[in-house]
Amino acid sequence: PPRWHPVRWLPRTLAGRVFALYALTLGLMLAGGLGLFYRHQFTTGLAAAQQRAEALAAVLRPSVSDSAVIGDYDTIRRGLERVVEDADFSQAEFIDLRGAALVAPAGSAPGVHAPDWLRDAIASQLYDVNLPITAGGRDYGVLRLRFDPQRVAGPLWEQTRIALLLGAFAMVAGLLLIRVTLSRWLGPLSRVQQVEEAVRRGGALPASGMLPGSTPVEFQETFEVLGRVAATLQAQRVQAAVTLGAITDGVFTLDAEGRVLLVNPAGLAMLGLPVEQVVGRGAETLMPEVIRLDGRRDPWETRRTTMVHADGRQLVVDTTLSPISGPEGRMVGHVLACRDVSEQHELDLRLRAETAVREAALVSLRQVLEGLADETTVLRP
Repeated sequence: PPRWHPVRWLPRTLAGRVFALYALTLGLMLAGGLGLFYRHQFTTGLAAAQQRAEALAAVLRPSVSDSAVIGDYDTIRRGLERVVEDADFSQAEFIDLRGAALVAPAGSAPGVHAPDWLRDAIASQLYDVNLPITAGGRDYGVLRLRFDPQRVAGPLWEQTRIALLLGAFAMVAGLLLIRVTLSRWLGPLSRVQQVEEAVRRGGALPASGMLPGSTPVEFQETFEVLGRVAATLQAQRVQAAVTLGAITDGVFTLDAEGRVLLVNPAGLAMLGLPVEQVVGRGAETLMPEVIRLDGRRDPWETRRTTMVHADGRQLVVDTTLSPISGPEGRMVGHVLACRDVSEQHELDLRLRAETAVREAALVSLRQVLEGLADETTVLRP
């Protein structure tokens, strides 16, 4: 696939893909939930802070008005200091009509320090509370409460950290749970290789009860089907091996490149080599007299040639090369059948020699008889 194709990033195993899908889904759900939770807390926190400020200002307004009428600025200062003690304000101010201001700053620093980006976001959403101080239709000044964004952001940031820690714990616990579960449920799929290895070596198949009871029913049924198919293949392989072993002709199965894939005992006896030295080698190197080295393997029928045994003896064989076609009609290999006709060939040569001697004797006898006939004709009166 192209470099950007998502298939490149998918795990290769089924358990890995299920785990990745679960992790992605869980991560998106946790991220979405935390985002909605934080958005809700941010909105409600700002609204609650603004409402508390307006309520405190409304409570403080009558006492400030009364003190302003009589000019009792000390009482106004004490009231301002009480307001900023545990509230979300950086300072409280009373500004009279002449511009003079009574300022009561917050006495303690915020308990939790929030990041600057959160403090700036809250500062842009909050506004100072300003209430005019009037009595009897006369203005005496303005009561102003200034917010401290850090004091408002601190509790929100603390809640966010707790939510993130809980989310991370839930993420890790969920991933561990699904990983252990997938390993128990999908782990037996790796045992398919045991079936393949058993079929390849021709040994006994793994027991049908090798799967744990927690394995899903679909996988148990799949293994049962694989077991039946593997048993059928082994039975066919044994039957084919018995059949090939009973054939007295040497049979060699070649792949498309001419390498020996299968050979029966008769073929090994013709070569005089063990099966380890035959299977996997090219037929051109094992039997150069039979398979030409030019790379051409055109099928033929009943071609008589010689084959060199491992001990140096030459065998006369009649060979047949037949093609093997794949499902799409493409040639995928050949079958080479070799019949040892060394004795018959020697007998044929002997018969030919005897026939030639007899023919020569007959010719000589015919010549003698013809000579006698000529002499009899001459002596006759």
